[in-house]
Amino acid sequence: MPGSAPLFSPAQTLAPQGAAAMPRRLRRGYWGLVGLTLVFAAWLAWINWQRQDDTLRSTLRVETAFLADATSAYLDRYESVMSALGNDLLTRPELLAAPDQLQPLLQRYRALLGPDQALSINLSMADGQMFATTLPGQRRLPNFRNMPDIWPGIQQAGRTGGLEVGKAVYGPMLHRWVIPLRLIVKNAAGQPQLLIAVPVELNDFLERWRRSVAAAEYAMPGMSIALMRVDGYLLARWPAPKTDDLPRFYSAKRQGELARAARHAPDGATSGVFSGRVDSDDIPRLGAWVRLPHYDVLVNMTVPRALIWRDFWRAYWPALTILALWLAVLTLAYRLVRKQAERDSAQLRDRSEIMYRLANQDSLTGLLNRRGMGEYLQRAHDRASVVFDS
Repeated sequence: MPGSAPLFSPAQTLAPQGAAAMPRRLRRGYWGLVGLTLVFAAWLAWINWQRQDDTLRSTLRVETAFLADATSAYLDRYESVMSALGNDLLTRPELLAAPDQLQPLLQRYRALLGPDQALSINLSMADGQMFATTLPGQRRLPNFRNMPDIWPGIQQAGRTGGLEVGKAVYGPMLHRWVIPLRLIVKNAAGQPQLLIAVPVELNDFLERWRRSVAAAEYAMPGMSIALMRVDGYLLARWPAPKTDDLPRFYSAKRQGELARAARHAPDGATSGVFSGRVDSDDIPRLGAWVRLPHYDVLVNMTVPRALIWRDFWRAYWPALTILALWLAVLTLAYRLVRKQAERDSAQLRDRSEIMYRLANQDSLTGLLNRRGMGEYLQRAHDRASVVFDS
């Protein structure tokens, strides 16, 4: 009926311009700020991740360089003492004919190396026949030519020209796994005269290095250190490899990330970093290595890659907490402003409705006045025109 229900309410007229536009602007502004915050959080996370990765790699390089210096000094001392012993034997050839008289000399040189480190000092002829040792009670001395796991290393020592760090072997007299350090003694004409071999346990050396690192409070969780020949044979590792078959483990070339990184390193490279799963404990690790060219030995130190996540969250959580609080405050402010805008919109609609009724209806009868009836008829005419034109 024309006097009771207008066909076009003021709320419908005002909503697109005011009531609906304000929440839409608020919603777009809120989600825009949320998006910017998330982008900033992702950028900050990337920066922190790169920083922690670079810091850890730098720390590993420095620690590995220190370990390489200690290893080089360790091997230099052995080479120096063994060379001095070789010079003594060359200047006193009568001792070679009397092995029993060699014992005081060998024991003195073993004391220089440290009895707990140098397990024995063995002398062999160039053909592989051992003729003197500091081990007591050895009446029948072996001929290394008949031992296929030892003889190739002795031949390699003859080609090295200096101290040769042999791959791990099971000592036929010590009955334990050792690393033989070999030095060929040559005469003035450069002809091999005899072989000096000192079996050592490099795991003890790495254990002492680990204790020194721990004492200085530099140890990183999950850290492992290892020595490996450049041809891929592992010499020592701390902690010990997780395997039930240590002989097979030490006698096989390693195929893990360290071996691949050293194998694919540019010519002349003496250091590098690597990342990946290592076959000693089957854990993804990040590590650094240093090559000792004089001894053809690689020194490396690794940590689990999970350590990067630990350091990342330790550095990132303050910023993440601030960003989370910012999002919480932003969301609370958005909801409060939205509710206030809805209340204001509702009040505007109510006022508009009242003003519309006052302008278009009679206050006593509630019927449309002249202005209201004219607007009503105009809308009816427009609607009829649309219907008949279609």
